[in-house]
Amino acid sequence: MAIVGSLPVVLSNGSVADATGVMTDMNYIASAVNGGALGLTGGSLSGPGNLVIGGTLWVSGVSSFSGQVGLDGTPAGNQRVISASTGGSLRWQLALANNVAESGGNAGSDVYLNRYSDAGVFIDSPLVIRRSSGVATFSQAIVNGPSDGRLKENVEALAGALGKVERLRGVSFNFIGDVEKRRQIGLIAQDVAGVVPEVIQAFGEDQFGLDYPKLVALLIEAVKDLSGRVALLEGSDDRKNSAT
Repeated sequence: MAIVGSLPVVLSNGSVADATGVMTDMNYIASAVNGGALGLTGGSLSGPGNLVIGGTLWVSGVSSFSGQVGLDGTPAGNQRVISASTGGSLRWQLALANNVAESGGNAGSDVYLNRYSDAGVFIDSPLVIRRSSGVATFSQAIVNGPSDGRLKENVEALAGALGKVERLRGVSFNFIGDVEKRRQIGLIAQDVAGVVPEVIQAFGEDQFGLDYPKLVALLIEAVKDLSGRVALLEGSDDRKNSAT
């Protein structure tokens, strides 16, 4: 489609318009865009205000975004992925939803953190979060925390550990949002709060969790209390036997 007709053309003010200057400016703009930081593969840009990309966006170097980044997997069952690569080889991949269509009851669209080898080959998913229950599963059940004595002060032995353990209530249950109704075991955070508040964790405004590893210290001291009581009883029996 012609914009101004054949060039050069005589304008209404009597001057002559030539394409040379216009094309020079356009080539400069094209070079600046091609050398920019945004690269699209099979995608498109739309606006104003929002950047909509269809396909894959790769970002190299340091980039910053203000506002929100949204990944739309419509229709249901399409996986949304954020990948981190080195030299074009995958290292980590955050898969927001799997390729299983949602079926109600918050089922489907689970989250996976995937790990890849130096060659970019899938190794495993160290972290999986189920949308139906919010339960996070770690492939390696290792929980580490700083325990160096040089980092701590006001250290005191736990007192009354056995009495506290006796007040705790172990239960079995299933999460309300779990459509599979899988049975779990554990404690109720509200029950524990009045006994061992140090292990309570807050999630959001009105939900609570437990830092279960910290309960190990309480259980150790409770076992030691029991051991001491057993030793006293056995000592008492020994004295009775020796007296007879």
